[in-house]
Amino acid sequence: MGRNGGRPGTILTFFEWAHARRGHWGVGGVHHLALRVGSPEAQLNWKRRLMDAGVPVSGPLDRGYFTSLYFADPDGQVLEIATAGPGYAIDEPPDALGRRLIAPPAERLPGGRNEEAIARRTHPEPIPVITPDMTLDGIHHITGITDDIELASDFYERALGLRLVKKTLNQDDERTKHYFWARYDGGSVGQHSALTLFGWEGSRHIARPGAGQTHHIAFRTESPEEQAEWREHLLTLGTDVTTVRDRTYFESIYFHAPDGLLLEIATDGPGFGIDEPVNELGAALKLPSWLEPQRPMIERTLAPLR
Repeated sequence: MGRNGGRPGTILTFFEWAHARRGHWGVGGVHHLALRVGSPEAQLNWKRRLMDAGVPVSGPLDRGYFTSLYFADPDGQVLEIATAGPGYAIDEPPDALGRRLIAPPAERLPGGRNEEAIARRTHPEPIPVITPDMTLDGIHHITGITDDIELASDFYERALGLRLVKKTLNQDDERTKHYFWARYDGGSVGQHSALTLFGWEGSRHIARPGAGQTHHIAFRTESPEEQAEWREHLLTLGTDVTTVRDRTYFESIYFHAPDGLLLEIATDGPGFGIDEPVNELGAALKLPSWLEPQRPMIERTLAPLR
């Protein structure tokens, strides 16, 4: 991250709330977030490294469009490491993605998978260090849950310009629709742009905020001027949008999807290099100017990173 200046599309942030209750996924929340790795071989390296560290891992599972490895962080947030490909055009023409509902083949569904063989697949030797080929080069996709997938589709297309690139079924529960949206120009899908939703039609199982549940999803925009255009666009659609919030490293506006999921549009700049050298990012505690007078107290009370 530091070598690349904290590029948009690669950033995860966490709030530390001492004694926060455990959250849980549900309607209006995030089920899991996926990080991208370059190859299936590197993914198996991650499986071996995680398992040797005592982290339970499931997969790799063939999802058709990519291969997935699942685990959870200490707070319970479900994480995925997904391969870069083969991509969304394996069962539809690349210039006609998202046109029809596609049922996954039986071998990708629970009843058709060889679970024992999947569990055995891993790298044969320990992985003591993270090698360059194992680099997690950004967010592959984020998956949430909605109670009206068609309403969600209309919102993401009209409000944010994301286009539907896949209509399929949840490969762990084929009774549930699973739609994918992304930055799609009619020929190719942009990297780090995919949002997917499981459709729990009419469900009242609402996401519970707390530790292990994603607080919000941020989309990027290049400049404050472009952000202002997005804000005006959202307002014309009747979406309640906050004023611009100065987050030091970027500026943000916030609003909700129809199912309650909190969304953000953040500017690319000024970036993380405004208050420390790019090659030293994350080395020192940085505080906004209004908190600097409290630095001694904050430093005394912070828990060490592990």
